[in-house]
Amino acid sequence: MVLVLSVVLMFGLQDVMAAQAPIYLGAAGRFAVLAGSEITSVAPSDIWGDVGLSPAARSKIAGLTPAEVVGAIFAADDGGAVPPRFN
Repeated sequence: MVLVLSVVLMFGLQDVMAAQAPIYLGAAGRFAVLAGSEITSVAPSDIWGDVGLSPAARSKIAGLTPAEVVGAIFAADDGGAVPPRFN
């Protein structure tokens, strides 16, 4: 009984996951982490991709070092583009 249930769940979940179409993320596709208010890391982290924080400042990135990121770390106060705020 347990084996049958396990097999049904295993194949049932694969069908659901296979049916999802990929989502085109455009330029955001290169980011492994994107956040708006804060990023906190517990060492050791191993992040493959860029890390971005906006509209918060770099001071809101805690515990993450460049050595833990295979990519770049961006924050709003780095002087790059910041998305507009809507009232």
